[in-house]
Amino acid sequence: MDRETQRLAVRAEQASDATRDVAKSKLHDLQKKTANLNTDLERVQKASESKWDDVKAGVKQSYDEVNESFRQARQWLSQHVAPS
Repeated sequence: MDRETQRLAVRAEQASDATRDVAKSKLHDLQKKTANLNTDLERVQKASESKWDDVKAGVKQSYDEVNESFRQARQWLSQHVAPS
């Protein structure tokens, strides 16, 4: 996913100023959610059996948020930035 996020960032750089600013904001949001997912994945390694269900639910939620944010960023860029 990091590689694809980098491709989206390259496309965003090719856009007009206003479009680039919005795209950068969307990509920044995606990066924050990805960082949260990575933090949750680290918690998996440290989770006790009694906390497993909570940790697993947190990871699933983080993953779903990253996936949706990625989909939205890709769709938005497809609509607002011409393919390179």
